[in-house]
Amino acid sequence: MGIEEGRLNFVLPIGHLQEDTLKLLEEGAYQVRGYGIDSRSYRPIMDDGEVSLKVLRAQEVPIYVEEGFHDIGITGHDWVIEAEADIEELSDLRYGEVRILLAVPNALGDVNSLDELLDRYWDRGIRISTEYLRLSESYIMGMECYRRRTDESPTIITPWYRRVTSSPVKLILSFGATEAKPPDDAEAIIDNTTSGRTIRENDLKVIETVLASSTARLIANKQSLEDPWKADKIGEIRTAFEGVLRARESFHVFANVPTRQLSGATQILPAMKEVSIIDGGEWSRIDFVIPRSQFREVIRELKRLGAEDILRYSPGQIIA
Repeated sequence: MGIEEGRLNFVLPIGHLQEDTLKLLEEGAYQVRGYGIDSRSYRPIMDDGEVSLKVLRAQEVPIYVEEGFHDIGITGHDWVIEAEADIEELSDLRYGEVRILLAVPNALGDVNSLDELLDRYWDRGIRISTEYLRLSESYIMGMECYRRRTDESPTIITPWYRRVTSSPVKLILSFGATEAKPPDDAEAIIDNTTSGRTIRENDLKVIETVLASSTARLIANKQSLEDPWKADKIGEIRTAFEGVLRARESFHVFANVPTRQLSGATQILPAMKEVSIIDGGEWSRIDFVIPRSQFREVIRELKRLGAEDILRYSPGQIIA
């Protein structure tokens, strides 16, 4: 299994996920050459000689991993759904978040939902430009406002494949710049966005949320996970990444606490494990890791107990 036997084949995404993926690798203590934004290499090199890297578009990664061309990869959850890929999602990497939205020109002031869009154009035909053919089809056919008009699937149009139905809705494959398609080439679009800025700047408005959130995922080929050596190697990479994610959401804190207040101090700490304590007589030093969301509350309580010399650090990784 995999394009290079005896090594773990790992496919990385190019595009908007690339910068955060490189950062994740570096924070996970992996050194990678040839994967920067300015690099033209499609075969970066990692300092782990047991791992072979390749770079592909995020859209391709789920299929290539499912087919076993690569053992693991990083891609967006939206592309896993779009590909209907039979892979294992190992970790939500919590970056590269996008939403997938249905938008129409602002000029259609009376159209504020899919139902109203269908009403407006049903007799003339509705062209929807999108990179997400399967996801869009599933969303539209799942809407009651569409099903009460027809039980036919939308027509699918690509340069190399057409599936023509009696439905007046046509899903037309877009190769980018999707927001530029209306009104000449489409009545609506279904596209991903981070902030919605590009949609607004192209005089479009959102009328439906097709997918509320999609983030980067670490995915694996199911057969690769059945191979003991590959499963162990995949687990090693997954542990490194999840250690980075946990560290990003945590603070490592040191504080001096009056020894007489030590019992009270340890009771308020939501530490990941037992609190490390150095008894120094009148004062004791405590060492603990807490979620960032609880930091201010815990510090407030520690100061109420007389804690001093409180130091906060951001750990690089939390492995265990």
